Amino acid sequence: MSDVTLGTETTGESETTGGITRRQVLVAGATFAGYAVAVDKVLAQAIKTDTTGIQAGDFEVKIGDYMMPVYEARPAAGGPAPIVVCISEIWGVHEWVRDVTRRFAKAGYFAVAPELFKREATGDLNERVTRAVTEQLVLDRTPLTREERRQIIREITDDILGYGPLEPFLRDDSVTEVMVNAHDRIYVERLGKIERTPAAFADNSHLLRIIDKIVSQVGRRVDEASPMVDARLPDGSRVNAIIPPLALRGPTLTIRKFSRDPYTMN
Repeated sequence: MSDVTLGTETTGESETTGGITRRQVLVAGATFAGYAVAVDKVLAQAIKTDTTGIQAGDFEVKIGDYMMPVYEARPAAGGPAPIVVCISEIWGVHEWVRDVTRRFAKAGYFAVAPELFKREATGDLNERVTRAVTEQLVLDRTPLTREERRQIIREITDDILGYGPLEPFLRDDSVTEVMVNAHDRIYVERLGKIERTPAAFADNSHLLRIIDKIVSQVGRRVDEASPMVDARLPDGSRVNAIIPPLALRGPTLTIRKFSRDPYTMN
């Protein structure tokens, strides 16, 4: 990246002020713009809480001219019950949120989870996020080459819509396993050989956020009370994640990819 002479110190990569580079500020602003339109729903497969003793299902509530989708659960016995509204994050009412709603119903509450965010096709969402990030970068005056701009856009969209710095390896068919031993130490197994990659997470919090996104897709959770999780992703890949206090030196993550081409007798 070209030198930038706008702050207290200039390096060959970018201006630094108080240990924060101009590139980090640029990426943070563009990332926020991308998250603002990332309203896709996270799909999940696993169901933990059954519907025994409760009534649960999808309904619609008329709000003005808009019919809002709602998932609700209530005790089957009927009668008055305290109302709890389960508000989801930008990923929508995925199975983990539905599971929490059913748990409240089991405890005697009338639980409602409104679908506050519009769901879009993945292709449309990718296009909208990319456009928002690109527009944000245009507003910034930091001089960037075309390749640098393309790389920043790719990194941000991967972080918002995918699994951050792991995305290139998950798309690479020659990579069979991804091993994150620390936020700044990522290894892959490629063609039977293990090699260290230059990719890295920003910090442990960034890695934890990606781990939580991965396991939440299959209705699992990982936290201090449950610091280790083994799961299988919808595509068949196996995931193992360990976080503190069980992981003494920070979170670790392993993804064993499922072959897209099944073995045959030929």
